[in-house]
Order: sequence, then structure tokens, then C-alpha cells
Amino acid sequence: MSHTRERSEVLRLIEEGKVTAAEGIQLLTARHPHSSLPLSNTDKRWLRIHVTDLNSNQPRVNVNVPLRWLEAGLRIGRNFAPELDQIDWNKILAPAQDNTTIRLLEVEDLEDNHRIEIVVE
Repeated sequence: MSHTRERSEVLRLIEEGKVTAAEGIQLLTARHPHSSLPLSNTDKRWLRIHVTDLNSNQPRVNVNVPLRWLEAGLRIGRNFAPELDQIDWNKILAPAQDNTTIRLLEVEDLEDNHRIEIVVE
């Protein structure tokens, strides 16, 4: 059975209430064991996205997401976008295992006077 048909079948089972969403994820990942991610040490880690006004140094946007949610989102997303399996997630996400702060991005947009920071801590 193709990956797309498997996903459709599992979604149908969830929709009909024959399996829970969690059971559906287990069914899909059991058939594709290569889709596991290395984020087992992420319970206390956060992905933080901050946008600051450069003129006033006041926060404009603060988004704080538990890194565990990123893991869950990637697991679910891979079931709907098979091309995500082409990406080496272990290599990309391995630094998240470390307990140090990782600055993924820092950009200053001088035209709009904003600083954007994306950090894992």
C-alpha cells in the first residue's frame, strides 16, 4: 500500500472514531520506523521567537513553544508530506539535545526597525 493510501486509511479510521489520533500516529510511525526523531531530551527546552522594535527596544512579538511540540509537529507533518523524509532531521535537530542556548537566527531589519531572534534554550 502506498504511503499516501496508508495515511488516508488511518485518517479515515480516526474520523470514524475507530482509533484515536495518538493510535493513528503510532500506526503510521510503526510502518515507517525511519521517521523517528532524536528529540527525546526536549522536555525542558523551548523554541523562542522574539521580535523587538529597534527604536524603543520594546518587544513586539514573543512566541515561546516547547521543543517537544516541534517534535510532535514534525512527526505528524511527515505523515502528510512524505518529502520531509528526505531531510536528515537527526543532523538538523541534534544540537537541541545539548543544554546550552542555541541562537538559530538573529536578523535586524533596518527598514522596519525590528530585530528578529530565534533561539533554542
